[in-house]
Amino acid sequence: MKSNYTIEYFLENHTIFPLISPFLSYQRKQDFQQSLMIKNSLKNKKIFMDYIAKEIKYCPKCLKDDYEKYGEVYSHRLHQLYFLDYCNKHQTKLIYVCPECGVPLSNNDGKELLTRPFCKNGHSLTSNTIYLKDYPKPIKRIIQDIHFFISHSSNINKDLILERFYSELGKRGYGENYSEYIQIKRLKKDFSNYLRTLEVQQDNVIDSQFNTLLTKRSNDAPNLLAYLLLFQFISDSSEDFFSNTVGYSIDIPFKNEQQPCLNKICKYYNKRIIRTYTKRYYPVLNYSQPHHKLWI
Repeated sequence: MKSNYTIEYFLENHTIFPLISPFLSYQRKQDFQQSLMIKNSLKNKKIFMDYIAKEIKYCPKCLKDDYEKYGEVYSHRLHQLYFLDYCNKHQTKLIYVCPECGVPLSNNDGKELLTRPFCKNGHSLTSNTIYLKDYPKPIKRIIQDIHFFISHSSNINKDLILERFYSELGKRGYGENYSEYIQIKRLKKDFSNYLRTLEVQQDNVIDSQFNTLLTKRSNDAPNLLAYLLLFQFISDSSEDFFSNTVGYSIDIPFKNEQQPCLNKICKYYNKRIIRTYTKRYYPVLNYSQPHHKLWI
């Protein structure tokens, strides 16, 4: 019997792929979708593993709503992200063990999931709900951004994200002089200080792959949490991040004026005698003037 549902439908509506997709290169997305057509292929199906928690989590209020509406309960895709322990809809803390007896609610491999809002020992999972009306502001922002990306994933791609990052970071002074590059070391330091103010554990954010976040290098599993927190660092919301299209321009060297020599040991130091410049290899710039060459 032929189904009306396609792989694309399930990816878009029942997995976190729409959240990850904007951060993947076009080729990576194509490889992943094609792998799903191959029976027993595990090569690219592991793409979700870096984002999903080890334990399957549930919202007590969602369990109650699902059971009343459908006669059974479901695990919700956004509840499974490893860095979130909150249900945005009900502002409740997610659970993965019974609050009454501590028994796990599901197998970690997902082969045994809850079908009713009761643990294996018969305890109700909807009676001891913990409400978190004042959960941390960074978490609220992350949840808002997650919903934004899922809603707009078809209109956002990695090239657009990088373009907007370079523009916004450039306007905030992180652009290299006369170059399209970003001062990554300075950005990393300031971002690290920002994370401390949020009381965010940095190990999962500023990792060995951090320097590749703002490059076109194709990562099998881009650091989603780092991207989401970078959005917070430089914009009020993801919507503002993408809607603010005011460009960032790189200063034109010299601007038709001779520039001062910056070599303090040169007798022409601070005198406007440099007439031309050529970029040999980033970040080395070769300034030349009639009397000497200066490498910086």
